[in-house]
Amino acid sequence: MAEWTPESRDYLEGYLRQVSALARQQGDDADEILSELRGHIQREAEDAAGVMVTLDALRKTLSGIGTPEQVTGVEAALMPWREKLRAAEEKSPAPRTGQGVAAVPAPPSQVVRKPLCNERRNPMNRYEYKCVNIIGAGERTTRILNEYGKDGWELVTTCLTWHYFKRPLA
Repeated sequence: MAEWTPESRDYLEGYLRQVSALARQQGDDADEILSELRGHIQREAEDAAGVMVTLDALRKTLSGIGTPEQVTGVEAALMPWREKLRAAEEKSPAPRTGQGVAAVPAPPSQVVRKPLCNERRNPMNRYEYKCVNIIGAGERTTRILNEYGKDGWELVTTCLTWHYFKRPLA
């Protein structure tokens, strides 16, 4: 069994608190989810890190597992402002808390943010969505995607051969 730094242990507990809160909001059995998730994360982190699980090693493990929102399925309802928030946070990261040399970023649940300008003016953009199965690759797929783009459709995501588009409602 590997040793954990205090920073990595605190970070894991903060991550699990977020998962627990999101799971409870959805009516899931948070205790069961946390029990299984904690064991899985500990095994993965210890296997990857070896003797000492540092904060960096834990973050690497968690990046493969996903955010608390992704783990609980909340990420599927991702709102457009979240992407803007992430971009803004990358430019100026949230203040760090902690003592000594290793500082731990404040958990996202404790970061207070001001609404972005366009959120105040237009709080809810409305979209129509389209799901298209495009079989093939290369030029054929490019041609089809460009046709949808000319019609105002924006590619949101893909899953195997399924392509999901959205465009603002008029």
